[in-house]
Amino acid sequence: NKPDWTPSGRLIGTIWSVLFAFISLAAALVYATYNLRKAAAPFWIMLIINYLFNQAFSYFQFTEKNVLAAAADSFFVALTALALALITLRIHKRAALLLVPYVLWSFFATYLAFAIYGMNH
Repeated sequence: NKPDWTPSGRLIGTIWSVLFAFISLAAALVYATYNLRKAAAPFWIMLIINYLFNQAFSYFQFTEKNVLAAAADSFFVALTALALALITLRIHKRAALLLVPYVLWSFFATYLAFAIYGMNH
């Protein structure tokens, strides 16, 4: 069961396509400015951590069919997306702005994931 306000699969796919394009552009801006120098190390580390949490969601949701683990993981995606945006703000303001939609979507997705869990358990 899902809430009535759940976006369609098609809309979710479109949103993720745009978000990944923004994340990629933000990473490209940071790379173009700093390459892999020490000043950008926190960005790259948090980007990797966020990516791992992001990929784990699909595993929990679709492979394990564990809605609670997927919801909890979604919360970690949102937290690390926020941390990534704040880290980026210190080193590249335009790149940080590109991450704002990702942060907002991640918190919305977390709310949706916990709503779905609540409706099914």
